[in-house]
Amino acid sequence: KNELNRLERLKFLNTAFTIQGAPFSIPKDDTIILFRIVQEFLSNVVKHAKASSLEVMMLFKDDFLEILAQDDGIGFDQSVTSQGSGLLNMHTRAQMIRAEFELNSTKNKGTRLKIKYIKV
Repeated sequence: KNELNRLERLKFLNTAFTIQGAPFSIPKDDTIILFRIVQEFLSNVVKHAKASSLEVMMLFKDDFLEILAQDDGIGFDQSVTSQGSGLLNMHTRAQMIRAEFELNSTKNKGTRLKIKYIKV
């Protein structure tokens, strides 16, 4: 939430943040890794997406957390960019905490991040 507020305050883009469901405790190390994945996504949005808005949702279910982040930027060709170090770092970090990681981008329609973290 603080990162989104910072982006809004600096006039980078309009942001929205939503939490649904009943939050559960996540181990500190896993929390840090989840934060770093989302932070990398936000950084990429600011640097590359030319987006005007960004939405982040945290959906807490009984046995997992799903984090969704979506921008309305220019998107990118995943076949060309998929090996970038930032994208690779996000994927590797997700694997470290046994989370499912999905990144989809459509040219001129934006990019969507989905992380599914299984409750420990």
